[in-house]
Amino acid sequence: METRIELWNALILFGSIQGMGLSASLILRKNGNTRANRILGFLILIIAIDMFTIFLQMTNYIIHLPHLFEAITELKKHKKKLLSEFSDITHRSLNWL
Repeated sequence: METRIELWNALILFGSIQGMGLSASLILRKNGNTRANRILGFLILIIAIDMFTIFLQMTNYIIHLPHLFEAITELKKHKKKLLSEFSDITHRSLNWL
């Protein structure tokens, strides 16, 4: 299979890289509302990883990088756990309203 990067694929790749950078800056931020920043950072990271797998599948790079695909699949297995923890945290923090 041929690997090709087209305009839409490049936009998806740049969007996922931008999302990973934004999530890293939110997670590592020391001042402000750290809990909200970390929650938002992890959610953006999950979306950025999903976008990166879409890029790999659309460009057929997934065939050439099987180990990377296995690592991303392991991260996706933990996605439900992260989202359930996120809903528990937000439910507890919004419970006083």
